Amino acid sequence: MVTTTEIDMAARTAIATLKTAGVPHACFVGGMACKLLGNTRRPNVSIASSPNNLSSDPTIVQDLDILCLTSTWTQEALKQRLVALDAGFYLIAARSPLATYKVLWYRLPVTDSRVKVDLLFPGVMNIPVIPPTRIITPSTDAYANRDKLRCAPPALVLLLKLQAWQDHRDAFESRFWGKQYVDADDLMALLPVVCAMGVDLRKEMEMEMLGALLALSLPRVERFMLQVPSSRAYWETLGLVQKVEEAKEVEKVTKAEKAKKAEKAEKAKKVTKVEKTKRVEKAGGASASARTRTRDDRSVGIPSLGRAASNGVTPTPHAALMDGRGTGKTRSKRSNGMPRMPSVGNSAQRPTSLEDTMAQLALDKSSR
Repeated sequence: MVTTTEIDMAARTAIATLKTAGVPHACFVGGMACKLLGNTRRPNVSIASSPNNLSSDPTIVQDLDILCLTSTWTQEALKQRLVALDAGFYLIAARSPLATYKVLWYRLPVTDSRVKVDLLFPGVMNIPVIPPTRIITPSTDAYANRDKLRCAPPALVLLLKLQAWQDHRDAFESRFWGKQYVDADDLMALLPVVCAMGVDLRKEMEMEMLGALLALSLPRVERFMLQVPSSRAYWETLGLVQKVEEAKEVEKVTKAEKAKKAEKAEKAKKVTKVEKTKRVEKAGGASASARTRTRDDRSVGIPSLGRAASNGVTPTPHAALMDGRGTGKTRSKRSNGMPRMPSVGNSAQRPTSLEDTMAQLALDKSSR
């Protein structure tokens, strides 16, 4: 079993080598961060007692997790750089045959024990981008931290540990599933420490830093409280439980608003239907009134061409147009504005005005 001294040596060497590689802002999360914050449980790590046992599958409880605040390197390139800078680091293939990454290990001198080192980057595993100024160098009664090892902000350490607890709880492989109990113990040891530090996750500064991870943590807190009810008081102090309740209240309000909107839309739909019916009825009434007026006009109006001719009266063009059987032609005018008189004896030509009709009657009478 790797001793506490060897763990500290591996952690110190990893941070120093990262700094040499051009990554000065690196800090611990996970079990090592819990230790730095005062967790009395010794951070167990993935170990192998012999360098000839590289393919062995030791019981993995916890690794050295290091958050690297850099945009210069990728994870795989940085691993290879550490191997090039320090002969104690080496890479082995991942267990999964489909994996495209290598696993970084550090071999301890003298004992040849080895420690697994995970390099984490912002943007991976919901880890937010944090400013380097938020990195702390804690020193507690439980751990003096003589090497001045640094860890991520306590709120981030806590929520990442909560995320690890849920991931391990939902895992199918027993080697991962068994980790949930260690994670739960770490959380119960870490919660009072973080609360004592005055962390309030309702503060805008914390909310801005944690971003999406904070939102994802709300249902995880509820789930953790179901397993460990005694943790509720700590989550309330941190403000997360209140946020869960607020979320539920917002959900209720949202549902009520949706119901009101649906009711309003239904009423508007009914009003629209009634108005449409009224418009149809009004249009039908207007059409019926128009038909009635047309019948009345025909019964008392100007005689048609047929009736006028049978009575010996030559109809005027106006009467012909009203009857619907006229030619629809208007009388022409001369350039001086006087009406053009029809030719004598041209009985087929119809007059175009009352004056023309009277003149035509006079000519017909004189011709007789």
